[in-house]
Amino acid sequence: YVPMSSGKDPKLYELAYLVSGQLEEARALEESAKARGFIENEGNIIVEDIPPRLKKLAYPIKEEREAYFGWIKFLSKLEN
Repeated sequence: YVPMSSGKDPKLYELAYLVSGQLEEARALEESAKARGFIENEGNIIVEDIPPRLKKLAYPIKEEREAYFGWIKFLSKLEN
């Protein structure tokens, strides 16, 4: 448990994402860093960050058969 500024206990969230497999690996990592930055800039705490790795998709998405798959687990007190 990591203390945060609000009085409520933070909730654990997981974000799984895909980045186009047509990009170079370095560019996919840049996109991953953007997602991480967005999460952190909202005052959340990253618990675990699995960098994107190129994977074959089970079915095509927008005619792409491969994509970089990444995953971020974070604590947040934000509510809708």
